[in-house]
Amino acid sequence: MEEHERLRLDVFLAEMVEDASRTFVQKLIKDGRVRVNGQECRKPSRRAALGDHITATLPPPPRIQ
Repeated sequence: MEEHERLRLDVFLAEMVEDASRTFVQKLIKDGRVRVNGQECRKPSRRAALGDHITATLPPPPRIQ
């Protein structure tokens, strides 16, 4: 993660999640679907730090009819 240290949380996750746009990731964060070190984080501009444990809960894919 060293090359990603001090990146904004939304930028970091957009790089880590395949096919995820920064706008999509910002919505995940604002919707409370991202945790940093076990704590909910709703601030896309939060800076990632070396040693942070970051998890995201992705919504289910849309249904195709």
